Amino acid sequence: MNDNNLIHSNVNLDLQTGSGKTYTMGTGFDIATSPEEEGIIPRAVAHLFEGIDRRKHDAKERNEPQPDFKITVQFMEVQYMLKKSQIFHWG
Repeated sequence: MNDNNLIHSNVNLDLQTGSGKTYTMGTGFDIATSPEEEGIIPRAVAHLFEGIDRRKHDAKERNEPQPDFKITVQFMEVQYMLKKSQIFHWG
């Protein structure tokens, strides 16, 4: 893999309580959720893996070696009433 294939992404939400952040991001993980109601995280993950499958399939169709992928994910949800100074205090 070369640097041209690297994708870096970051999403920060700093909104008031009750504004719909958890719903919008899709972190409720309700199994009965329809695709139209999925949040950003499940949609992004599905898009990522669909792209990987497509690239592997295309390489196979062209009789080329299938590309390798390495995926690293970090996720942090800050709970109610924490101040930024409490979250990012390292000492």
